[in-house]
Amino acid sequence: MEVRWVRSHCYPAVQVYVDGDHVAGEQMVEYRGRTALVGDAIHEGRLTLQIHGARTSDDGQYRCLFEIDDVYQEASMDLKVEWALPH
Repeated sequence: MEVRWVRSHCYPAVQVYVDGDHVAGEQMVEYRGRTALVGDAIHEGRLTLQIHGARTSDDGQYRCLFEIDDVYQEASMDLKVEWALPH
């Protein structure tokens, strides 16, 4: 099984998991230590990429590339980071 969260290109990636292990060598420097993959229902095809300490530079499209047993799935989403001043 491989899960790859990417921005515009597949390499380097935002987050990569292969057979349940994080692959740090393929991760973009700006995301190191800020991401986690939550896959409580991964066998149902549901998982979540968490980005901690979101920045405006994180805005944009993200794609999830998922492969298990030679079956490939892809999904995409747009992230918009907005800052609000404290009251």
